Amino acid sequence: QNVGLKAHLGGGFFVSVTSGFKCVDLREFYFNKTKGFPCPTKHGIALKLAVWTRLGEVFQEIKRKIPELAKTFGKAMERCRSKRRTIFSA
Repeated sequence: QNVGLKAHLGGGFFVSVTSGFKCVDLREFYFNKTKGFPCPTKHGIALKLAVWTRLGEVFQEIKRKIPELAKTFGKAMERCRSKRRTIFSA
């Protein structure tokens, strides 16, 4: 599995974009002590790029209305959106 982007959102949550799939995967991971690295759980969702883009637009509106939420989620969301533009610009 060739991952184009994987970013830690906090806690055990990551966002990733995998080449060959035009979606963004938001997923909870756990640290597998036997394997020695984080492994995905079934807790997560894969969003089509159009839905991910709309989520970003809605987040901007929420950020304007409730600035406290932006501190928690904003930097990770912006970083992932800019990386996604780079990956899917072709």
